[in-house]
Amino acid sequence: MVQKIKTIYELFKEDKYLPKPITYPYQVDTLYIHDGAFHMDDVLFAALIKVLINPDVEIIRTRLIDTYSDKNAIFADVGKLYDGYKYYDHHQLEYTDPTQCRSSVGLFWDDWGDKTNYQLLHSLIDDCNKHDTGLKMSLIGSLVSACNSPINDEDHNIAQFYHALNYMIELVNTAVLNGINKIKIMKVIQESRIHNNIVYLPYNIRNIRYYMETYLKEYCDKNNGIKGFSFLYEKTKTRYIYTINNCYFPSEIRYNSCINVYKSNMIGVKANIDPNVFVNLIKERCN
Repeated sequence: MVQKIKTIYELFKEDKYLPKPITYPYQVDTLYIHDGAFHMDDVLFAALIKVLINPDVEIIRTRLIDTYSDKNAIFADVGKLYDGYKYYDHHQLEYTDPTQCRSSVGLFWDDWGDKTNYQLLHSLIDDCNKHDTGLKMSLIGSLVSACNSPINDEDHNIAQFYHALNYMIELVNTAVLNGINKIKIMKVIQESRIHNNIVYLPYNIRNIRYYMETYLKEYCDKNNGIKGFSFLYEKTKTRYIYTINNCYFPSEIRYNSCINVYKSNMIGVKANIDPNVFVNLIKERCN
């Protein structure tokens, strides 16, 4: 039986201690965005709300916002109003510095987003800012715009909007999951045993290779006394992460031949040395 994958919304609901990407404190039952042609800005705004605040939010596409006065609603990218709470349009704002220009979702992220723990999501929204304000074209933004219906049929364009929205939801899910994994791994690193400036990590996290290379390096940059890392599995066996020119990574990722080194009981190298010298050393130990 295939296990059901939990949604991002469910993960945050279960773990109340997990920092949320968006700390918007109000209930959102309805999201109003403009009708007609859609863009990365309004589609990404809708995706953030559905993934992180309310999966069942009702989305109404209209430009006649004066006819609506819902209490638990956000008006995004429409109305030429911005109050940091309910209205998030950017078209009426003027900036002297083009690099400070914001899309509607960028304004929302500036007010309520966690830029520290969710850097990939922050990059996605920054990409949207640049694309929507004309500073730099975005591939994702271009793909979203390409989803617009080529014919003048609003019903068909609504269907295309939800097609683009589903695509954007997957991108937001991926970006948020990246941040969750980083938070969990950094917590494990911070709680791990340190001996002789070597951090001993649980062996079961070594498979998350992308995060290991990125976040161990980040941890070492912040903790100058740390020389290296070791994966601790069972009581007597360890695997070191080799340190070469201040770049930390699991040895088996960089050099496949290292597995033979483990078989010959070589423990590891904890020094900044020339990579070529290191490779030769590995070959010598494997022979």
